[in-house]
Amino acid sequence: MIRHSLSALLLAAGLSACAATSGPAAPDTYRAISITETPCFGFCPAYTITVTPDDRYVLEARSHTQTQGRTTGALDTGSFARMTAVLEREDAAGLPVSVSRTDEDTCPLWHTDAPGYELSITRMDGRQDVSWYRGCSGHPAIDRLERISEALRAQYDYDTLIAVER
Repeated sequence: MIRHSLSALLLAAGLSACAATSGPAAPDTYRAISITETPCFGFCPAYTITVTPDDRYVLEARSHTQTQGRTTGALDTGSFARMTAVLEREDAAGLPVSVSRTDEDTCPLWHTDAPGYELSITRMDGRQDVSWYRGCSGHPAIDRLERISEALRAQYDYDTLIAVER
């Protein structure tokens, strides 16, 4: 009886381990996430923030930000894992390389007073860069990019680290 219970327990543990490894990419496949926002004709913050799996960040603040220059620090525990969950949920791996006003296919309509957004995702198997001109409209990926941008901002505490008081 004990032998059967032990076998059943080991089988269940093995099956649960298999179930945990299938599906979306595990957070440990991610090495870094960098977000760059470029200036606009107004007061849009211009910065690059890079976050690593240990929830550490490097912020290069250029203009219209809380501070200027390079700062480093730690985000809340689990911030990086939540960021990778956003990328998985929004299928970031399937995003186009560029949504830009220089290409009518990716940006059929655009206006000029908008910042740029660059997302760089470093995984164990390489790096993916996505460049998005926020003035573009009409591209099917824009809604996903907006959701990704807002969800990632919440994880790297945009309102405290970057945005100036409004």
